[in-house]
Amino acid sequence: MTLLLVALIGGFVTGVVYALAALGLVIVYRATRILNFAHGAMGMVSTYVYGRALHDAAAPRMSTPLALLLTLVFAVCLGLAVERVVIRPLRDAPILTKVIATLALLTVLQFTAGALFGDANYFFQGIFPGGVVNIGIEYLPYSSILTVLVTAGLVVLITLFLRRTKLGVALRAVSNNPDAAGLMGIDVTRVNQVAWALGSVLATVAGLLLTPDFGLNTFTLTLTVIVYSVGAAVFGGFVSFPLTLAGGVLLGVATTLVRTYAPSSAPGLDYAVGFGIVIVVLALRRDLAVGMAL
Repeated sequence: MTLLLVALIGGFVTGVVYALAALGLVIVYRATRILNFAHGAMGMVSTYVYGRALHDAAAPRMSTPLALLLTLVFAVCLGLAVERVVIRPLRDAPILTKVIATLALLTVLQFTAGALFGDANYFFQGIFPGGVVNIGIEYLPYSSILTVLVTAGLVVLITLFLRRTKLGVALRAVSNNPDAAGLMGIDVTRVNQVAWALGSVLATVAGLLLTPDFGLNTFTLTLTVIVYSVGAAVFGGFVSFPLTLAGGVLLGVATTLVRTYAPSSAPGLDYAVGFGIVIVVLALRRDLAVGMAL
């Protein structure tokens, strides 16, 4: 019973991080209609920046807050660079061409990170302090509590940004009809820049929160973020934040249970479960599958 409870709690915490990564994917998709397959790679590269800022022996060591600030600034710059160099020149290209460009970007980022940082698996201390709290039936790490609180806070801030700020309303207008938004005087290019920068930041935060448990290498973190963020985003129809959160939690609990109880002779079974859930949801929501294809 204790093992099941630990798996359920851990799966819930991991799931809200998947949902956070999915929100970045949703924001980019709603603003540009592009499913960014490089989402996980962008988070992975930025997470390497954080790890190297803390532990690179060839450079001055940074404190955790300073390394975190540097990483988030890098994530913003990476998102802006992707929008300017990769996406904007393809503004008038078919959606499929843009999606293929993100797949190419995924490959470039992954191999570049491998060349710069190596392919070894790294583990580093999380952004939250250690320690546990006794909740009566189990000891819960402080990092798990803070992960849920930070994720909830970011979701609230993003919601307020989209609903209460001028730029957020502009982003929603562009997501509904970019041509009409442009005719109304909205700077569509600026909105796209904000969407890509915000998506990159959310992928990075998810990477930072997942790395203490999953480790950091050029393959695992990229695959983890993109598979499960797509799954959660599909569950929410690339529209609903609450359903995206529910999808992330479902994926987190399901895959954690698989990792906990699956035999050691079946490595990677959790990824198969994640893909399976995505396929089932797409089969049930054929209208979404058609809309993504168009």
